Amino acid sequence: MINLGVCEAIFSSLKSLRVLDLHGKGLHIVLSSICKLKHLRYLDLSWNYQIEKLPDSITRLPNLHTLRLSYCNGLKELPRGITKLVNLRHRYNDGCENLTYMPRGLGQLTGLQTLSKFVVHFDSAPKDGGRLSELNRLYSIRLGELKISELRHGEDVAKDANLKKNEHLQVLRLRWSTKNVDAQDEKASEGLEPLPNLKKLYIDYYGGVRVPMWLLSLANLIHLSLGNCRKLKYLQPSSRLRSLKSLYLNCPDEMEYVSDCSDNNDFSSSSSSALIEFFPSLEVIRLQWCPNLKGWWRTSDSSLLPSFPRLSNLTIRESLC
Repeated sequence: MINLGVCEAIFSSLKSLRVLDLHGKGLHIVLSSICKLKHLRYLDLSWNYQIEKLPDSITRLPNLHTLRLSYCNGLKELPRGITKLVNLRHRYNDGCENLTYMPRGLGQLTGLQTLSKFVVHFDSAPKDGGRLSELNRLYSIRLGELKISELRHGEDVAKDANLKKNEHLQVLRLRWSTKNVDAQDEKASEGLEPLPNLKKLYIDYYGGVRVPMWLLSLANLIHLSLGNCRKLKYLQPSSRLRSLKSLYLNCPDEMEYVSDCSDNNDFSSSSSSALIEFFPSLEVIRLQWCPNLKGWWRTSDSSLLPSFPRLSNLTIRESLC
């Protein structure tokens, strides 16, 4: 653990410092006197679990080019004057699981190229919290992960999302509010469609009967997790998800079949084999609390059986953990 007095000495005596690496030093606060380092270009505060807030003075570093905050798990918010960091190009905040919102004005940093995670928390964020529309102004951004929390059921957010604009998005987390879950979300969720190169998709508290249709276009998806989607009845025929390696289903109370293949449209009528290669890359299936589950699919031909050639891990839990 680094002594805060040492940090103060650095800020006072090395005012021409360009690079400051304090990652994993056990810091619980960042001294406001950091603003003395006017020439600082690179600041690494990652892996300091106890930092909850950054001082507003950090926005008075006009030459800051890179800010690393990865795995600062205690971090709850970012400085609201972030628009002052006009030269910021890279900000890494992956692993900051307690961040509840992004500050407003992030979209003004048009030179920003790297942003590991963008968190939107619609209901509890302050009025000056950033919304999804901030992303529409960041043309050169490489956003690796996007988490949207507290989506309101039945409301169309397409005008703000425009996720197809970000070709670098690898991980998408969509979490609806736990309130008013009776509303149908199928149509509203269409505006959240990402590009097909998405790798991981997490959907929680979604109120639709079926998953969004755009999910079937995610040809490169390797992980799909559906949690507490209690009205979900089935997944559409998903033979197009040929890259999927892991599938997690948690608490789909009304689901009777994982896939609705009653019309067999996904399968060739000329096939002579009774075994259908359903998910050719699937290695892991986890099913938890699926009280009405009757089988993998509903099909008019009982001789057709699903085949999972690479499945190595199947977990079924009949109760909540």
